[in-house]
Amino acid sequence: MLRSSPFKPIGTAVFALLLMLVCVNALLYAAKAANPLVASDSWHFVDTLLREVIEGQFSIGDLFAKRSPFDHSQPLRKLIMLFHYRYFDLDFGIEAIIGVLVAFMNLALFWWIALASRKSVDGGSWRVRLLFLALSAVYLSLNSGVVFNWSLLTLSYTSHTFILVFLASAWWAYQAPVPARLAALFAAALLMNVVADDTGLVASVAALLAASLWGFRDRRWATVAKVVVGIILAFVAYRLFYVWVTHGSGTAAAHAMPSAASRLSALIAHGADLKQASIVPLTASVAHRMQLRALLGANTVGAELAIALLLVAAHLWFWWRAVTGKRNIATFVAVSLMLVFYGLIAGMLLVRVSTHGMNYLWQPRYVLIYEWNVIALLLMALAQRPAPEDTDAPRMDFGFRAQSWVAALVAAMLLLWQVPLSLYTWHSLKYVSAYQQHMALQLGAVAENPAVKPANCVPMLTICKFDPRRRTAVLRLLRKHHLNLFSPAFRDRNRLYLSNEDVSR
Repeated sequence: MLRSSPFKPIGTAVFALLLMLVCVNALLYAAKAANPLVASDSWHFVDTLLREVIEGQFSIGDLFAKRSPFDHSQPLRKLIMLFHYRYFDLDFGIEAIIGVLVAFMNLALFWWIALASRKSVDGGSWRVRLLFLALSAVYLSLNSGVVFNWSLLTLSYTSHTFILVFLASAWWAYQAPVPARLAALFAAALLMNVVADDTGLVASVAALLAASLWGFRDRRWATVAKVVVGIILAFVAYRLFYVWVTHGSGTAAAHAMPSAASRLSALIAHGADLKQASIVPLTASVAHRMQLRALLGANTVGAELAIALLLVAAHLWFWWRAVTGKRNIATFVAVSLMLVFYGLIAGMLLVRVSTHGMNYLWQPRYVLIYEWNVIALLLMALAQRPAPEDTDAPRMDFGFRAQSWVAALVAAMLLLWQVPLSLYTWHSLKYVSAYQQHMALQLGAVAENPAVKPANCVPMLTICKFDPRRRTAVLRLLRKHHLNLFSPAFRDRNRLYLSNEDVSR
């Protein structure tokens, strides 16, 4: 019979307090730092999707429109934009708040996945709680502030929900491939592909590989085949749906597909820097170079290499446990997420790095992708923890106990590491605010004479790159309907004071 510790209520209170601090830290930063202005890709969405809606020419194909074969369809994110257009005068800061709130729900999914791998719903172990706190802190880390001040990135958390539900459904179907579970897998996979698009494809391949690994270990090839067929059918159904909704609507990407061979050749041309392809994603997942330089100065390069080497060792442990360790839903999701991490990095190398060079990997926005490997590692550590009822668990085995303590130590270090990362990012908020104020001033100046191509626009004002006719039309649309910067309510809410004159006239 298990004995209840008198310190358990205190531990529960501390756990709840720390988890709340992690969540509030991210939410408050997003509320303060999110850029409410139309920025970067959003200018394209305003000029296409929003214009179609306002002019009464909207069709479902507009939600799936792509600018190129390597663009994302992003239907859910576009629907969210239409929501804050309708109720908040096209305030993109609302998107960031929505993204963080969805991230909280994703943490609840992670908690359920971690506990569902145990024989009882027990989260009382301090190690389990510590590992989950570290996972939550990394997932909502202020390692890169741009994840929360650029709402298009923050909305990535909405795709994560569908990916996690899909992976849980794949495990559920693998356990017992009855018609009801296979149907649920098909539905979850289809929804994920609709929402996540190309990332959904990567997640589908990851689940196929993870299921194959389980089939190899369990010798259940017939079961794996049913799961694989369900996932493939869902992807085919999505592609057919995509072709149907975009056909003839003028929304399908009309660009020729770049040659994969040419991109691979360009990537090979960067061969001298290929070591960065492994170092950067691993290092930046724990601390981006900007953070390390601010905190460590001249020791940055050595710290980057040390972090990368430690994570390489952690990945080796990860795959050892994936092959020989406990088989449960948390292990399956962890393996799948690690494969998603590898797949997304491969895609970035082929599509982005082949064109822009290896330093492109240091783009702060990619931290949200890089963190997947740390999430997978922590989830694997949670998956390998025995439940209280596991009488056959190797509690007294020295190797197991050593791994358990190492995992707890790493989790504690990751949790504590979020403090300097957060302090640095919060300290940088004044520069973010100044940038947004400058951006608002520039947009106001452009609006005064949109036919003239402005000089020295900030990069996020991509409207400056539009031809004069298109730029004039977009700004006229915003002015006429009192949207974004041209809405008095928007300016009052975001305290963006452009000048003494009313820019909404």
